[in-house]
This record gives sequence, structure tokens and C-alpha cells, in this order.
Amino acid sequence: MATPILDLDTLANRPVVTFKGKEYWLRTPEILPPLQSYKLKKTFEKAAELEGKAELSQDEQTELQHIPDRLCRLVLDAPEEVLAELSDDLRTLVVQKAITSFQSGPMFPPQGAGPTSPAAESSTGAT
Repeated sequence: MATPILDLDTLANRPVVTFKGKEYWLRTPEILPPLQSYKLKKTFEKAAELEGKAELSQDEQTELQHIPDRLCRLVLDAPEEVLAELSDDLRTLVVQKAITSFQSGPMFPPQGAGPTSPAAESSTGAT
């Protein structure tokens, strides 16, 4: 048997999130597909834009409330039923862990930007 040039079973030492006894990988910057990386960057930018406003319209409040879900779906490699079960609090924790773990990656904003700032957390309507 030939020696493999790439072993996908041991490809990456990725961080793991455990939920209800099962493990799910966080997507790391080096394996995040380009479109997801783009969406992640744009979602952070939108969150920062909304947080910078003195007043939010009802539509903007709704948009800001959905940001933790969008971000979590981009960084957590989990099935839809698991993602749907997460509360906004848990989604925010997952996103914060991803930012902390991969802060040196080009897609993550500087500390304090985006939905992990206190203003975003209080405006997500987290349960």
C-alpha cells in the first residue's frame, strides 16, 4: 500500500465545541471556504456598522439580532438540527471562542469589533 500524501483523518488539530455530549469542530481560517470567509467578514462588518449607529430602525434591530446565528453557522461545523437548538447566548459563546482561537486569522475583526462587543450582546435579544 502506498503512503498517503494527505491523511484526512488527522488533517488538522481543530478546536472542538461539545453540545449535548457530542463534539463539533470549529472551522479554522485555513479550511474555511472562500465564500464562507467572505460572508464571515461581511457579517462582522455589518455588525460593526449597526453597533455604530445611535439609533436602530426596527429592521436594523432584527438584522442585528440574527447576526449571532449567521456567524455561528459559518464557524461551527454542525448539522442544522444542532445549530437550530442553540440559544443566542450559546451562539455568541461559540463565535467568541472562534474569534479567540483564531484571532490571528485575516477574517476576524480586531478585539472589540463586531458582535462580541458588549453593545452587540445586549442588543441580540439573547435568551
